[in-house]
Amino acid sequence: MARLLLYPQKKVSDALQIQLKDAGPVVYYPLRRLEARNISEEETQRALQAEVVVISSHFALQVFNASLNMFPQVGVACVLSAKMALDVSKQFSGTVVISAQENQSSLRERTLDYSNRKVVWLEGDHFEPSFQKNDQVDVLTVYKNVWLESDTQAAVNVMKNYQFNQILVTSPSAFERLLKIIQLLVNSENWNEASYYTLGERTYTTVQNHFEKVWIPREHHNVLAKAVQQMLGDNQ
Repeated sequence: MARLLLYPQKKVSDALQIQLKDAGPVVYYPLRRLEARNISEEETQRALQAEVVVISSHFALQVFNASLNMFPQVGVACVLSAKMALDVSKQFSGTVVISAQENQSSLRERTLDYSNRKVVWLEGDHFEPSFQKNDQVDVLTVYKNVWLESDTQAAVNVMKNYQFNQILVTSPSAFERLLKIIQLLVNSENWNEASYYTLGERTYTTVQNHFEKVWIPREHHNVLAKAVQQMLGDNQ
């Protein structure tokens, strides 16, 4: 038996990686390739008007740090976690606000303190906002979540060599791609017996529509660490 994490290994702390390795075979396989978009002139003008940016992913944070000159009026950055706050503060000299919980709705609540300013969310092309855009709240798509048929086949070639009893799923799009991979595997029925671990409500609901054993953290802080610890605890 082995564990599958649909998450980049480099973003898992060294301590957690050691614990996972000591507990048995583990495969890190994020079902995505993120690419920064070329921003149009119209989108550049929208960025120039931003006074508050909202950043809910590490890749969007990378794009923001690499293009600070596009956001000359930004004085506040709202981020999802303390780790992201630390990363953004390395180059951004304005105020950094951390979401109370690591999810979109909590992050949205923090932005309400700045309702009199132009708020721009920096997101990927799979982002589904839980709010309505208006004159004061905008969404700027700064990266693409890319996945090709060749990526699916490459994943099949890796996963066919394992029987996974625990799977960490980090997004609905990753799960949809996983379902396509499972359909191409000869041992597809084994996936029905596995336990699935999620980080947020949307992913939890998506996975629960297909499998019975699905877990979500009760508290939305340090959700990745909580999920890994739950996986390790369930296997004892």
